[in-house]
Amino acid sequence: MIRRKPLSSVNVILLLILVILVILPWVVDYPYLIHMLIIVFIGITAAAAFNIIAGLAGQLSLGHAAFYGFSAYCTVLLVKAGWSYLPAIIVGSLASGLLAIPLGLITLRLRGVYFAFATLGAAEILRLVFLSSPQVGAASGIVVPVLPEYSKAYFYYLALASVLASIWATHRIKTSRLGYGLAAILNDELASKTLGINTMLLKTIAFVISAIIAGLAGSIFATYTLYVEPNTVFSAMISIEMQVMAILGGLGTVAGPILGGAVIKIIREVVTYTLGGIIFPGFYLIVYGVLLVIIILYSPQGLVGIIEERLRRRGGK
Repeated sequence: MIRRKPLSSVNVILLLILVILVILPWVVDYPYLIHMLIIVFIGITAAAAFNIIAGLAGQLSLGHAAFYGFSAYCTVLLVKAGWSYLPAIIVGSLASGLLAIPLGLITLRLRGVYFAFATLGAAEILRLVFLSSPQVGAASGIVVPVLPEYSKAYFYYLALASVLASIWATHRIKTSRLGYGLAAILNDELASKTLGINTMLLKTIAFVISAIIAGLAGSIFATYTLYVEPNTVFSAMISIEMQVMAILGGLGTVAGPILGGAVIKIIREVVTYTLGGIIFPGFYLIVYGVLLVIIILYSPQGLVGIIEERLRRRGGK
């Protein structure tokens, strides 16, 4: 007889949360809550993209908005050409992956701050190109057509699927030969080369996967909000939020982007539409900064590290 391994309490809780999220739009008639969860799911997906390249591969990208925005524009242009949302989003995300191949082959030869600023420069170049191109709306942007399938429930499930796909991809990478190779590069790239690891190939693969997931977030955001323009989707603020969410949650962990993305997006929503209106519009940036300082000083492993430490202490009692 085959003995099946029983589900742990953590897995049971995660399964219950997933079931609740799946049935939520059917049992809750509160459009703002569904909207908020869509924004949170998009944030988690974006954070997972940054987590792969920075947390697993150790390459600090400051310009992941390049893939977020490029995919958003590709998707919107396909929708305007008559495509449905879903195939347009898939192709738009893959287009970001294609963009990442030449960009990665150039920038991944650099290390540390040089790589970081190279990616930042790439995002800024794309912003200026789209900003000055009347063929894609220039500074005016593009209004996305409303298709028959458009609804909050449709994008809710689309965004939830993107979260599941990005978290699954992170887990698969961590537990694969690719993940072990990236872990070696993260610890000591020079020693990894000495051992015969093709560091450039592994970093490029991680870069491409990360770009596809970042593009997925950008595509869903653009089609959900029905508008895209360069200063929004290529903004450095997009890249900064990805970093903040991943670092706050726990860089290099599977659950980190989930916790960080949920916390940051909810904080931004609350602060922007409550305190932001009372104090000043960019007040949420100060909140981000304070949270990052606290996490870096007291728990460099992020919220995941805090939870794990609490569970360890309870287990030791």
